[in-house]
Amino acid sequence: MVGTGRSPGSTISVLLLGESHAVCLWVGDSRIYLRRDGTLFQLTRDHSLAQEMIDSGLIASAEEARAAQRSGLTRAVGAGATLAIDRIVVPVQPGDRLLICTDGVSTMVPAAAMVAALDSPPADAAQALIKLAAEMGGSDDVTALVVAIYAAL
Repeated sequence: MVGTGRSPGSTISVLLLGESHAVCLWVGDSRIYLRRDGTLFQLTRDHSLAQEMIDSGLIASAEEARAAQRSGLTRAVGAGATLAIDRIVVPVQPGDRLLICTDGVSTMVPAAAMVAALDSPPADAAQALIKLAAEMGGSDDVTALVVAIYAAL
């Protein structure tokens, strides 16, 4: 962000797999989702002005925040002197799919389309989500990675 006095930053989501669990680490608004038994769960929580507005009750949804153009990041890698990384540990089981994606996917692709795409093999699912986000007018970076859990480690 040249000329604003602010350092540019990046978002990041990291997924570490253990024997029967996954560790999710993140900063910013890149997300990690879990699809289990046909239901999609957002595992991460955005570090954004929009999320803070939702949490404080100023607005009801992320769609309202985007309409008001209030989606600036509150945390990013490289944007400040300190870095706070959020972390959760979730159990995983055979049949689960994990999706790591940037906001270019999460803001453009509806949850139902994500669930449907995640029924495909991982590489096909990721490509389908990227293509769908681009077709829906994705103007931000569009990145997706899908991990399938076939058996307990």
